[in-house]
Amino acid sequence: MKASNPFSQINDYPKFFEAIKQGEKLLVLEDKVINVGLFASEHPGGEAIMNDYIGCEISRYFYGAHQNPQAKEHTHKEPAYNRVKEYQVARIENPLKYQIFFLQ
Repeated sequence: MKASNPFSQINDYPKFFEAIKQGEKLLVLEDKVINVGLFASEHPGGEAIMNDYIGCEISRYFYGAHQNPQAKEHTHKEPAYNRVKEYQVARIENPLKYQIFFLQ
């Protein structure tokens, strides 16, 4: 992450959700804030599936623990992990503190 990163102030879920309200296309994988607006149109599963998860924590989908009924079953391979590194723009500090947001 570069010092000039406009997302560097996003270090907790309240700031993350505020950025979503402002129209940013972000999601969280573990503690990593990913800017999907930069690559959603290139996602092999389609841009729509990425847009469905804006504002969400996606670890269970990314790692294959929970399959989206709209998508065919799969697990991500090494190129996807590289994309995560490439498009990470911030990090949520102590993400477990906020787990109540994602209980379903």
